[in-house]
Amino acid sequence: MSVGRSWAVVTRSGIVDYRSGWLLVGCLCCLVCDLAVAPQPNIIGISWSVVRLSLPLMAVALGSAIVIAVGDIDLSPAGLISLLGVVLLVCASSGIPAWAAMVIVILIAVTVGLAHGLAVSKLGVPPLVLTLGSSFCLLGVATIVMVALQRSASRGASSTVTLVLPGSYVHSWFSMGWVWVLAPLTFISVWRHASHDGLRHLAVGSDRQAASLAAIPVPAIRMRAFIYSSALVSLGTLLLLHYQGGGWTARAGLGYELKGIAAAVIGGARISGGSLKPINVAFASLLLVAIESTTITASWITAEMQGAIIGALVVIAAVIDRTRTTHE
Repeated sequence: MSVGRSWAVVTRSGIVDYRSGWLLVGCLCCLVCDLAVAPQPNIIGISWSVVRLSLPLMAVALGSAIVIAVGDIDLSPAGLISLLGVVLLVCASSGIPAWAAMVIVILIAVTVGLAHGLAVSKLGVPPLVLTLGSSFCLLGVATIVMVALQRSASRGASSTVTLVLPGSYVHSWFSMGWVWVLAPLTFISVWRHASHDGLRHLAVGSDRQAASLAAIPVPAIRMRAFIYSSALVSLGTLLLLHYQGGGWTARAGLGYELKGIAAAVIGGARISGGSLKPINVAFASLLLVAIESTTITASWITAEMQGAIIGALVVIAAVIDRTRTTHE
């Protein structure tokens, strides 16, 4: 079977679409640029570095895409990532085993997601306002705990907390970090395309009133979306701690909420809901990290230019999606 025919078969399955090819082309273009300006070009090393650094963003972006698919939005990853990293740091400093610390981190994330889901689906709180305020609260708590740890360590009292590098703390669990992302990516793809629950999830985002009339439990599905998102954020936090390989700050998660939404939109998610392309979201995350890598390697590309490029991609993706939807 030819490559073109194979691609046609995969495209008809709905798992990938025209956007997948363009995203991969964009990643390859960034890789070529990296190789062109790198002092010592190494295609395998650069490629693996980009893939490795994109894994935390993939996890966060998948969570954002799941929430967007039901017509909601989640801006809490910035604060949640920061808080979860501080919690893991406290656990490591207190001698708690890594597996127990990861369970604690996941439970905290799921609890936050449950609180968001209940407030949005049961109380009718606007998700934009709720998750933005929640993010600031979580950032504040993370900052308070981090300052307390630093002061305790600097005083040298008997209750001194040793600040352990979190990267080494979870290293043995995430030596093959791509598996931790591939597993939920595969599950979400199958759930999206081959399960009744996945179709109901998209139905809620497409038309919430019609979904209610069809006896679909809209509040429960919206609540689960926030839980899934927070759980994936906890996975992204653990991967970020592993690959960062150094210390942690109370504001380490800033920017991830916007990057996650950007990757979801570039990957085909509609802000109005009703669309979810997990594979495209993963490719879009890879593209964003590849762009960042290129801007670091090419000194003539500034941080402002990087932001402009990513912003332009988001706008173009939204316009193309809107145009195709209108024609359909």
